[in-house]
Amino acid sequence: MGRPSTYTDEIAAAICERLSAGESLRSILRDEAMPAWGSVWRWLRDKPEFAAQYARAREDQARCIFEEVLEIADTPMPGTIETTKEWGVEVKTADMIEHRRLQVDARKWALARMLPKVYGDAHLLKHADADGNRLAAAINLTIADS
Repeated sequence: MGRPSTYTDEIAAAICERLSAGESLRSILRDEAMPAWGSVWRWLRDKPEFAAQYARAREDQARCIFEEVLEIADTPMPGTIETTKEWGVEVKTADMIEHRRLQVDARKWALARMLPKVYGDAHLLKHADADGNRLAAAINLTIADS
């Protein structure tokens, strides 16, 4: 039996519930009980009720990711750092601060695109309409030297 490709309210609800809990769509669709990418994109295009449910789930997902950012920033992640020296390998246990910084930065980047009005950079929002779409560039006026 292959992946489901026929839309059902149950599959749509399961996808949206998992998105709301912070799981990525990519991860959800790895599950053999879930449809393929193409089916989900088709449903989003052809099923307005699913598109609305999906949009709400994405907003919930962004809030979940925001909470995750705080947790990552506040929770040390011990690990080992190995450095090759002239005399051999030095092994130290330390907080994996660079890894945590990468995790936080990646999530901040995603949040700014998922909900730009809430998590976007203020200076970028000033150049966008109410939906976050980029505005046309302002007209530059030049004054000729007299």
